[in-house]
Amino acid sequence: MSLKNQTKESMTVFGTGSISAMPDVLTIRLDVVTEHLDLTIAQQFNAEKISRVLQAITERGIPRENIRTVEYTIQPKYDYQNGEQLFTGYEVTHGLLIEIRDINEAGKIIDSAVQLGVNRVGNIQLQIKNPQPIYLQALALAMRDAEKKAQTIAQTLHLTLNPKPISITEITPQQAQPFLALNKTSTQIESGQIIIQATVQLVYTF
Repeated sequence: MSLKNQTKESMTVFGTGSISAMPDVLTIRLDVVTEHLDLTIAQQFNAEKISRVLQAITERGIPRENIRTVEYTIQPKYDYQNGEQLFTGYEVTHGLLIEIRDINEAGKIIDSAVQLGVNRVGNIQLQIKNPQPIYLQALALAMRDAEKKAQTIAQTLHLTLNPKPISITEITPQQAQPFLALNKTSTQIESGQIIIQATVQLVYTF
């Protein structure tokens, strides 16, 4: 809280509001990386593995519109021996971004994909598909929190507070991310709850 000397005195207060909700969407990146001295063979191996991975993913109920390629790269590989650069082959990377609506199936999808050739897994994000209604609830709580703080300060200092703020600023929200857990036999996604938080800054005169 800050007080400023102006024609009318003012105070600035911050309010926060939080709502917890279960995530309903998981996105994950699955990469197939293959290497071979012959580029054509490296591409062929990669294409075969990607084809098997795509089939397995769709058989588990993921529609093709929820699967997209986010990377396809070919890079020469080199090794260094006795100060000399030696060509060792090519590396082909095909990266897929998968959107999974049934989070309970995520671990099984990851395990199946790894068994069929995926050798790089990352960018796991748990989200709420439509967070706006929940965020608006948190925003209302934040407004009430700021109002209560202003009223408490005014009552404590015996000030006559103008009930209508002269400035309202919404501060960009952030979401806390749940985490990925592994056990000895399979991959498990522990979704937990996502905390959606809103913060506002109100300026009152008195």
